Amino acid sequence: MKYTLKPYIRLDRINSKGECPVNIRYTFQRKILNVPVGIVIQPKFWNDDIDYPIQNNTYNFKEVIRKIDQKQTEIENQVSEYYRRYMTYPNIQELKQLLTNDPNYISKTKNLSITKNLEDYIELLNRTPTVSPNTIKVFKTTLRHFTGFEKENNKSFTVYDINKSVLEKFSSYLYFKDLQISSVGKYVKAIKIFLNKFVIEELNLDINQTYRNVKIVKEERTKRDVLTLHELELLKYNVFYSNYNVEEYNKENRGLKLTKYELTDKEILIGKIFLMLCSTGLSFIDLMKLNFFNFHKIDLTELMRKNGVELKKKANKKDAIDHGIIIKIERTKMNTDNECIIPVFGITLDLITSELFRIIGGVELEGDIAESLNLSEKKRLEFFWKVLQRVIKMKENGRINNDKVFTTISNQFFNREIKLLFKKIGVNSIESITKRDRNKTTIIKHKYDLISSHTGRRTYISINLQKGIRPDTLMRTTGHKSYETMMIYVQQQQDSIFRELYDKIEN
Repeated sequence: MKYTLKPYIRLDRINSKGECPVNIRYTFQRKILNVPVGIVIQPKFWNDDIDYPIQNNTYNFKEVIRKIDQKQTEIENQVSEYYRRYMTYPNIQELKQLLTNDPNYISKTKNLSITKNLEDYIELLNRTPTVSPNTIKVFKTTLRHFTGFEKENNKSFTVYDINKSVLEKFSSYLYFKDLQISSVGKYVKAIKIFLNKFVIEELNLDINQTYRNVKIVKEERTKRDVLTLHELELLKYNVFYSNYNVEEYNKENRGLKLTKYELTDKEILIGKIFLMLCSTGLSFIDLMKLNFFNFHKIDLTELMRKNGVELKKKANKKDAIDHGIIIKIERTKMNTDNECIIPVFGITLDLITSELFRIIGGVELEGDIAESLNLSEKKRLEFFWKVLQRVIKMKENGRINNDKVFTTISNQFFNREIKLLFKKIGVNSIESITKRDRNKTTIIKHKYDLISSHTGRRTYISINLQKGIRPDTLMRTTGHKSYETMMIYVQQQQDSIFRELYDKIEN
């Protein structure tokens, strides 16, 4: 509903000279505010049909017109500014206060920020006995994410700012934070509930309701995006090096050969980042923040001596590993301290060494790195530590500005490019997916369409459990606090399920 402004004279307030005060009448939602102009006029000089003075030389007509126009413009400016900020017109009391020229009035009387009202809604939920603690926890987490969203946009959103576009941007922000699809949907849904139940029903505010058109995306049931050992080996062969003698591998796996494809530098970078996700179990956002100072050397000789365990030795005793390298990093998603401890060896060590060697200006190590350098695991660990110390010294001397191991890219860009990479190298099996809707809709997709940054973490957990790594040990590397949460990521392959049962069941 729009407001109206109308000049008129107060015939009920005629002074001793027969003059009436001139007012501006502001009407909104069937309520009226009379705003004095500060001048008087005789009724005979006022035209009620057009709500305007009659031009006559017997009084100061131009001055009367100027003051009416001035006051009307002042009111219009106040109303327009209020509407610009809150997408609604001020009520009678609000306009009356605005015209007192108190610049802080709006913030004192009407706090319409999303975060402030979300806090009020959470407080209301806390006082409601039927609301579960888990529901309150969801809204508290939503508030924390929305506060981060505002900081990233350098803007404090009001309830009148929220529309379909803003809520979709908030959803994209959550995706970039590397949240699961189900978590993104949960927090977007929380905002919609807050707007419906509190802003519209409780505060009775008329806000833009296009936010209702934002769909809550649900994670597909059984994503089936975990890589098989062959698919992982195929990626290694194309972007770094294979663990196997390729000719022998292809002879033994006639239906699953390792084929070399021509890849661009961008595709190789994307592939290496994905390999790191698969070999460390890090989330994408944590891998992007991995820096030179997250690596630590540990004395394995002393550790093994205390535990009474012999070191693993290769054919030559001098190749026995007496020191190890670990990554120590705090998980970004966790509110409380939750440090991941990830051992670094094998292809993980070579990948990081390759990136560090590139940073210091050397030729990036690629191909069959272990064979070409003819280094044992022990020698490669020593080489890595030497390169790392050199990089750290360059950073401290100001020769390197950035301390990140990998080139920083966005999660959205990575998820788009990794699908294209797997499509190019032939990971195109057909997967049947059951969606989480009422009808349990089944859709058919190529596997490369299902792969994302989360696939790396799922692959890491699934493969390590299949190899017999104890769940409690694995949880220290992934940062999970409960076994149940970690098991959500597990997707066991068909062949491993068959082999496990075939080897252990006799019937």
